[in-house]
Amino acid sequence: MYLEFYGFSRPPFSMTPEPSNLYPGQPHVKAWSIFEYGLSNRSGIIVLTGEVGSGKTTLIKRLMNETHHQLTIGLISNTHRSMQDLINWVLIAFGQTITEGSQAERYQQLLQFLEKTYTNQRQAVLIVDEAQNLNSLALEELRLLHNLNSENKILLQLILVGQPPLLRMLRHKKLSQLLQRVSVSYHLKPLDLVETVRYIQHRITTNGGDKDLFSHYASATIYYYSSGIPRIINTLCDLTLAYGFSVEAKKINPELVLEVIQSKRKSGLFPILNQHKKDAENVRKLIKEKTDLDIGIFSAAPGTSDSAL
Repeated sequence: MYLEFYGFSRPPFSMTPEPSNLYPGQPHVKAWSIFEYGLSNRSGIIVLTGEVGSGKTTLIKRLMNETHHQLTIGLISNTHRSMQDLINWVLIAFGQTITEGSQAERYQQLLQFLEKTYTNQRQAVLIVDEAQNLNSLALEELRLLHNLNSENKILLQLILVGQPPLLRMLRHKKLSQLLQRVSVSYHLKPLDLVETVRYIQHRITTNGGDKDLFSHYASATIYYYSSGIPRIINTLCDLTLAYGFSVEAKKINPELVLEVIQSKRKSGLFPILNQHKKDAENVRKLIKEKTDLDIGIFSAAPGTSDSAL
């Protein structure tokens, strides 16, 4: 649609997690360092948490793409609280055919697979995405799987990835033994203003566009309404480009972004975020001083509604 008009080789703000689009900002660089540290030391369970849309899945995909020569990775991504027979899910994640028999026999099948992987000098890593959806029994099963390891032989490395509720679950006294096995953890924070501007520029230039397509004020407006969450940044930028194309705007200004925000708020399909943090309000005040434009006109103050929109 707008790709040719703006000179893009491919969609810059695709919703599909693509490792090639991963922005090397401070939060994601730190998270990647945690992965590297935990996997190289093989010292325990790695935990990565972050809000919805913060880039956790993109990091997982990068890990799988860049380490497949050294690691044997199994990924469980469709977790839910009623999951049973976790051994089956683990076997499927590692590409193993489930044979008929008891749970004990399937456990032995998994053990044989892990022993063979270890003998072949490869590291078996199980990644559980959206781990906050698991119940305490499933998390306890993961702890028992981790018990396959010994001081001299690490058969299975665990990486738990999830939203913030995962941290609260792990702190529960029922899971104290699992928590003791967590060696490193990291919470992936949203991007700040500077990182948001650079993130937008990175996604544009990586896909063949002009670095300055979005003005700094437009990017700041995106930051104000996205709270620095990459997925929401992508959504707003993509729709703004569509609006820009419809009016043949060569540059994206904050007024165009506000038009998109107004449309999404009227539809009722825009996520309600905490947009009144001190740094966001400082951005709003600065733009008002410099341009006389109030980018916060569509942000609902506490105790008010958006009905007037």
